[in-house]
Amino acid sequence: MGVQQILHQMTVATPGRGFTRLDGRLNTWIRSTGLDQGVLHLTCLHTSASLTINENADPRVLQDLDAWMADAVPEHRRYLHDDEGADDMPAHIRTALTSQTLNLSVSRGNCCWAPGKPFTSGSTAALLTPERSPATYSVNPPAAPPLKAPRRPLQPRRKPC
Repeated sequence: MGVQQILHQMTVATPGRGFTRLDGRLNTWIRSTGLDQGVLHLTCLHTSASLTINENADPRVLQDLDAWMADAVPEHRRYLHDDEGADDMPAHIRTALTSQTLNLSVSRGNCCWAPGKPFTSGSTAALLTPERSPATYSVNPPAAPPLKAPRRPLQPRRKPC
């Protein structure tokens, strides 16, 4: 049984502070690779953006999360590092409180967040959390050329997450 590794860089333009859904883009890319089962490792290479998985069925969840972050890390506080504006240091702190990497299970060519629970438009979403003004962020930077391997599942049988 062969192991397949695919490295890819995805560039995501954002409107600024807030949440940008990635699940649709990730699932489209996964299907384009032919990957059926495996693990997707995401890395966000930016010091003021992060990755999170959260509720998407109720928009109040993201509103509450954004409000909590604003209270926990206020922009009006005086920070020593303010070379790039009042939102710069708070963005770095918010990133430190969250994560710049995620590992997601892949089953049947889609991301899953729990056993038997694929990402759907009404339940959950993988989200990029840009913390500053509009920008472009990269996810999954390539470290080396892809390894050549047959396109087949890592396991001989198809099982749900």
